[in-house]
Amino acid sequence: MSALPLVNNDLADNNLPRDATVDNVHWVDGLPINHEFVWKAQPNGYKVSFTRYNTNTIHVKVDNHGAFSNICYGTIQYDYTAGATNFNNTLKTVSHSVDKDWADGKTPPEDSVIVVELQGTVQRLVNPQPEGQTEPLYETVPVDLTAAGVTQKIQVTLNGGKDGGDDTAENPWKYTWENLPEYNKETEGDPLKITYSVKEISYTIGGHTVNLKDFGPTEDNSTEGLTKITNQIPAYDFEILKIDAGTAQMLEGAGFTIQRIQPASEISEPTLIGEPSNCVPEVTGENGKVSFNDIPLGYYVIEETQLSDGYVLVEDGKFYIRIDTDGVKLLEKVISDDGKLSFTEVQPGPGGRIKLGNVELTVSGNNITFTVENTLGAALPAAGGPGTNMLYFLGFTLIGLAGAGFVVKKKRREAAENR
Repeated sequence: MSALPLVNNDLADNNLPRDATVDNVHWVDGLPINHEFVWKAQPNGYKVSFTRYNTNTIHVKVDNHGAFSNICYGTIQYDYTAGATNFNNTLKTVSHSVDKDWADGKTPPEDSVIVVELQGTVQRLVNPQPEGQTEPLYETVPVDLTAAGVTQKIQVTLNGGKDGGDDTAENPWKYTWENLPEYNKETEGDPLKITYSVKEISYTIGGHTVNLKDFGPTEDNSTEGLTKITNQIPAYDFEILKIDAGTAQMLEGAGFTIQRIQPASEISEPTLIGEPSNCVPEVTGENGKVSFNDIPLGYYVIEETQLSDGYVLVEDGKFYIRIDTDGVKLLEKVISDDGKLSFTEVQPGPGGRIKLGNVELTVSGNNITFTVENTLGAALPAAGGPGTNMLYFLGFTLIGLAGAGFVVKKKRREAAENR
């Protein structure tokens, strides 16, 4: 049978070592099936071998003493009668997955969107080696994955399996790249193994971009073929300082509750999210302060439900805030002509003060404080309490006394007329 014309260029184009030249190979009748033969040992230590799988198929393998076992493989199709040959080499492929997780086992906000990017690097021998270097010195070099043969999109969107994302409802916050080339086609020298990883590019919640510097992810590549990314869910702490409007004295005993609301409403009152807050209010101490910690992003109403002794509410005792990726904001209610509710952020006024009514927001570094002023007066007691009963008693007493006075005067007038 005639020689099989495999030349150096054919092998190089298919990512085989450039010096693995194979020619003048003769197939013989009666070649055993499923038996491996060493085809030719190369000067650089590579071994080229083949195995006959069936009448017309030869499996080709390149091996560098086991260090690069099955770098690539292919088949040689030939026909004994016609003598036709065709070499088809296929790169060995791998897969890489990303698994998105959330710190402390928390559930991510419904409107979270994460964009991640597949990346690859190779360890390339530094050339020339530094003078006096005794061990080979390598450098980590990024790989152009598209040029390396990756046909899938490099950046993918994870949103919990909802529309517009690349993850699925069955596997939310996960994605796998399949059929990735295991080795990079180097312009010089032998192919180098690609190390894959995944990097988070952007993180948004409700359309707001999260600052990755403050709430950045941790990326774990300790498991081969998998990058696990863990994100913080942005949340903020703030405190309320209750003071006397005239003296700025800190007030003890004022209670506040917090309830999440919709950012807009079809009516003039806010729409609550979830069940109404029936929790015991947070009560100010001797320093006039109360803290709310780890509050996630969203719109909230804060209500003063318990008064310091001797003080009265200002209007309805409520104020509104928004917590977004930029921090905590004080809001003003806006009622449209058709009675719908929306909110607008209170902007700094004279001296940079952010104040609305009896509430002022101050931000100093990581310290966020809402100062709430109240005025001394005859505080109205809670509905149904003993104070209300006392008011009812006093009212009825006064009415009774007034009626008694009217009867006495009438009787006196009648007595005078009868004289």
